[in-house]
Amino acid sequence: MVLYNANVVTMDPTNPRANVVAIENGRIAFVGYASDGFSFPLQGGRVSWVDCQGGTVIPGFHDAHIHLEGMAAAEISVDCSPANVGSIREIQLLIAQKAKGLPPGHWIRCRGYHETNLADYRHPTRYDLDVCAPFNPVKLTHQSGHASVLNSCALELLGIDETMVDMPGTVIERNTDSNIPNGVLLEMEEWLSQHMPSIDNEDRQKGIRSAKDKLLSWGVTSFQDATATNDLSQWDEFTTTVDGIGPPLKGTFMLSTGVDQTKFLSGKNHRGQYFPRLGHTKVMVTATAGSIHPELPDLVGVFQKSHQDGVPLAVHAVELEEVAAVLEALRQAGGGKQTDFFAPHRFEHCPESPDWVISGLKELGIGVVVNPGFIYYNGDRYLQTIAEDVLQQLYPFRSMVNAQLTVAAGSDSPVVPADPIKGIYGAVFRKTRSGSFLNPGESLSVTEAMYMYTIGAAKVTGLEHVLGSLMVGKDADLVVLSQDPWSITERAWEHLRVWATIVDGNLLWSQGFD
Repeated sequence: MVLYNANVVTMDPTNPRANVVAIENGRIAFVGYASDGFSFPLQGGRVSWVDCQGGTVIPGFHDAHIHLEGMAAAEISVDCSPANVGSIREIQLLIAQKAKGLPPGHWIRCRGYHETNLADYRHPTRYDLDVCAPFNPVKLTHQSGHASVLNSCALELLGIDETMVDMPGTVIERNTDSNIPNGVLLEMEEWLSQHMPSIDNEDRQKGIRSAKDKLLSWGVTSFQDATATNDLSQWDEFTTTVDGIGPPLKGTFMLSTGVDQTKFLSGKNHRGQYFPRLGHTKVMVTATAGSIHPELPDLVGVFQKSHQDGVPLAVHAVELEEVAAVLEALRQAGGGKQTDFFAPHRFEHCPESPDWVISGLKELGIGVVVNPGFIYYNGDRYLQTIAEDVLQQLYPFRSMVNAQLTVAAGSDSPVVPADPIKGIYGAVFRKTRSGSFLNPGESLSVTEAMYMYTIGAAKVTGLEHVLGSLMVGKDADLVVLSQDPWSITERAWEHLRVWATIVDGNLLWSQGFD
């Protein structure tokens, strides 16, 4: 395959621009200008010439933090996101409509609500959900993925009652006048995933196909799944999913803390294939229950074991007290600059990052996976609910880049859509969905923002040798954009779209482009 008549942006500083890309056997064979002339060995067959019609060719986007099964579940769940509902009453109406055609006892899964986007300005409770689906168990998942609401039927089926005590790091909210659970559960997704019935396989496959199609339509050619509950059985499901359903995607899979993955070191899986592959071990650090979990000595032990095993950690830390605890634990464990790792330790999210956080990350050699899409999709809520002094420290991408941190981007989908164009827009213009500014002093150039979704994302995943830039010998994962993000006005960004997505030299998705 030869892509010509293209505006090629390589993300390779030694060869930044071109107008021709040649692909052979799934890898890039030539990047340059047609006027220079080019040739490459052809192993039989004919060359497919693709006229890019002046479109901009860039490396495929790598989403460094998504939840594939969560995306699949969202595709087949009742959509209660802020874009679709504005009150508990509207949630009730959607659930009631879903319940109409279902037999009693059939689970109803809903997701995406956020209490601050509801007119009621509170979490729904079991009693709200009982009204609309009294004979069906209902699980309503929060937009963040860190809280859920169950109705009475679901609570009874799962045995969650006044006798059940909070597990470490979790909270079962209760009625103010009794010990009876009100249906709101915090940080219990792992427990729920173990005790709820699995999604019907037909529905699951439908959701996976839909999620894959969306990723390809957004130009996402590779990703890292960061689900905290991943274990070896889910690894088996993941490999089947990535390999067997729909077009191929290049997936890297995190495992949860406590799962022994030493036999899968260096990013290789048990079948010896490059993709799907195992990556970091995920560590959840929370302060939901009023104290840090895991406690500091346990965190130190987790880091020490990772250094012994040669497996880097991806640490979920959002609140400042969580971040401080992790930095201290890593210092006590001997630091984070492990030369034998296939990728660096990394922080996931780290939204509020004052100077001491950034300097700590720099000191310890930790990569950062941030969520630029949150600026666009969630920024209006932040402006309404977060104090001004905190807003000034929120998603400080400019400060992180200036500190020379390795910064990567992830969507955290299904929390927000996994559309890199919206994320890059948020990082460059620092504008929310309504057009309001969010901490504009931390804006990036287009190149810097694009870096987070290409080279930066590949580095924190340990894949910069094969992904992230258009260079001879690297995987032929490319995206063709309708316009040049480096030259268009801000207003034109709303019309910027993906024309084509190519993985390993195969055109897997196109719209208005052949």
